[in-house]
Amino acid sequence: MLRWLARNLWNILLSVILAVVVWVVAVNEANPSREGLFQRIPIAFVNQPPDTIVYDVSASTVDMTVSAPEATWADLNDKVVTATVDLSQPRELYPVQAGVPNSIERLVRIVRVEPASVSAKVEPRHASPFPVEVNLVGEPARTYKIDSVATQPPTATVTGPASWVSQAAKVATEFSVQGLSLPVSQTIPLKVVDANGQVVPNVQVIPDRVRLSVDFEQQAGFRNLSVKVEMTGTQASGYRLAGVDVIPPTVTLIGSPTALESLPAFVATELIDISGAQTDIEKDVPLSLPPDVALFDRQSVRVVVKIEPIVGSLTIPSQPIAIGLQPGLTARVSPETVDVILEGALPVLETIDPSLGSGQALGQDVRVILDLSDLGIGTHQIEPRVETPEGVVARSVLPATVQVIVERAPRGTPTPAASPTPTRRP
Repeated sequence: MLRWLARNLWNILLSVILAVVVWVVAVNEANPSREGLFQRIPIAFVNQPPDTIVYDVSASTVDMTVSAPEATWADLNDKVVTATVDLSQPRELYPVQAGVPNSIERLVRIVRVEPASVSAKVEPRHASPFPVEVNLVGEPARTYKIDSVATQPPTATVTGPASWVSQAAKVATEFSVQGLSLPVSQTIPLKVVDANGQVVPNVQVIPDRVRLSVDFEQQAGFRNLSVKVEMTGTQASGYRLAGVDVIPPTVTLIGSPTALESLPAFVATELIDISGAQTDIEKDVPLSLPPDVALFDRQSVRVVVKIEPIVGSLTIPSQPIAIGLQPGLTARVSPETVDVILEGALPVLETIDPSLGSGQALGQDVRVILDLSDLGIGTHQIEPRVETPEGVVARSVLPATVQVIVERAPRGTPTPAASPTPTRRP
């Protein structure tokens, strides 16, 4: 038996090898392997020493190529593959370790990881408090000065790698007060700078914004007061006072502190006479000031008194005027009179006499026109057109349409000449 085994050992081994090869080929044919690429897999840092900070990392993600049998790919996706970097020992380059779930680990082969390693700096974390410094640029409005500056909170903490926090000289911010006179309360960002005024990288400031409050006060010998316009007289009948504009609405006065404090909360203009005014009045008006007080930078203010006509309405009856009727035709209009509702400046409406039928005003008629051009025999509904004096509009006509019956003129009836289109009288 041993002699037989010795003689046939090679054949037996060859058979086993062939069987294994056939099994592997059969398995691969039934479940072939393929490669796939997973992109931008985030790197997770593990075993980071306590109270340290990681910065200046050369890459935050990797691309990973893996090979696995076709059936295994149902369990593979970019959520289950992992990339980790072990920070337990300091290195110049940290290798990236690729991983897959334990359940399929023996079936998956990591073909490539790009990049295969990353550089990173690991330092002790340090925090240092600093007072917030505010750099105010520009100049406040004339006659004003800065009274107080405050931030809330008044301090901020710089945190980050110890080597970078040690370079911080101050936590600062900048704000422009150019031309300001009213109190300011505004949220502004902070920055960390070194002794040369350069921003320090790789650090954080907590909080990164503060509430800045800046108050201003007027310098002694100056006072701002609103301007009150004093008027006398009454505008023309049929007109109204629509408003008054003052440019500027407030003025700066200069004088002794005692004289300025004795003034009321306003300064009045000299009287402006608006008697009989029908249009706007615009003029420079001096101010009524005591002898020991003067305007700081000008001698008068510009006042615009706005005068507008009062708008009213008026209804007048009017007989429509037919124009454009073709020769040999005659027309009957129903109703023969319509009511026209007018709206406009009251002084103009008051000149219209409704008893004149067509409504005459300022030498002009309120005319209701029916354009019969190109109308043939039959019954038509026509929308009247109203002509009005300047400053008056026709808001509506009652009824909005009139009936016009166009017929052939009886024989022997003289054909009326076509009425020309009415024109406004000068």
